[in-house]
Amino acid sequence: MQLPPVSVIASWPTPNYDNPPEVHGPAIIIMTAIFMPLMLAIIGIRIFTRIRILRSFGWDDIFIIAAALPTLGCGIITTTAAITLGWNRHIYDVPIWQLILGLRLTMLLECLFATGCTLTKLSLLFFTRKIMKGSGSPVLQWTVVINIWIVGIELIIFILVVVFTCRHVSVPPYPTRVTDLSRSANMIAHSRPVSLYWTLSILPQNCVNESAHLLASGAINTATDIIVIVLPIPSVMSLSLPTRQRIILTLLFGAGFGVCIAGGVRAYYTYRLNIAHDKTWEAYYLWISGTVELYVGVIGASLASLRPFFARYFPSIFGNQRERASYAFASTIARRYGFRRSNRGKPKPRKVKEVSEATTITMNCDYDFDLGYLRTQKSEMGPVTTGSRDGAVEESSIGMAPAETATGPAATGAVEQ
Repeated sequence: MQLPPVSVIASWPTPNYDNPPEVHGPAIIIMTAIFMPLMLAIIGIRIFTRIRILRSFGWDDIFIIAAALPTLGCGIITTTAAITLGWNRHIYDVPIWQLILGLRLTMLLECLFATGCTLTKLSLLFFTRKIMKGSGSPVLQWTVVINIWIVGIELIIFILVVVFTCRHVSVPPYPTRVTDLSRSANMIAHSRPVSLYWTLSILPQNCVNESAHLLASGAINTATDIIVIVLPIPSVMSLSLPTRQRIILTLLFGAGFGVCIAGGVRAYYTYRLNIAHDKTWEAYYLWISGTVELYVGVIGASLASLRPFFARYFPSIFGNQRERASYAFASTIARRYGFRRSNRGKPKPRKVKEVSEATTITMNCDYDFDLGYLRTQKSEMGPVTTGSRDGAVEESSIGMAPAETATGPAATGAVEQ
């Protein structure tokens, strides 16, 4: 780290390491105390929903659990450093040894932040890939795959630039022979020591322009955030659900735009930090906005997966919409999964897996269609069973006419009323 010019350092007041006259408030502590347990609770509900209710634990859940680990690390580091390492003080009120230790933690924090953001986006992309199976357009599906690769490569490049940001001597950029590869790798290891990141010096350092690097990576990160958030919306809108259900799902996905707003705030404070000499004082706002961005990202990526849990254990919250949603899902299943017509014009039942007495058929959008609930609706929707002895579900089992009748204008009108 290059220290400010000597003239700036000479203008600073006398250091007060024991009782500094001005410090930041406990905002970062309060923020961590609110968001950390909220994130853990939401992830716990998500895991329970996927394993016990939907029985559809997948890669999106694995990535969101992995994203929670660096998010927790960032929250713990920023809170601890603000209390014990003077991250809430002016730079002239922080001892040298705390500045050096703080710079080491800053490098770790930047790598954890990038990892957390990437894993959260990968979780959303794999979730989008899941709901697009069998219904999304090939263009959108390939867009998801390409973005998965872009997000992963972006993480690798960011970490390499952060870790090897400074150097002692220049290295030949292109080895002339194959035997020069190992020699070049050895030269890079010695010419770009990681310790230069936290080495204090008043002389100019041969380092990557950190301002340009962080601003460029922030712009790319925000752009990929927007793409990841927008991608699932067309597939959600194409589902045969009541209009209100589609709007709710879209809003749940749209909650991710809060991450984009937090990213814009973080980019602003990144710019302020890099033009300021009082690094520790200005960095405090950056730590708050960055950590909030991580928490909001993980929470927003999990909201769309919580609806089956609340629909089953807190039905009063969704009581007014449950019957409409059940009928709409019955229509969707009849069209997409439930029935095929034979050559004689009779409905041909398909096999479904009977997982319990109240059979749950999981839709691509992670809502659950509970046949056990429909037993209470016999008077309006006809007889309901969990299936015949051989596991087949007949059309009368869900109280519907053939698929063409169930999906016609009459059924649509009944749902929208």
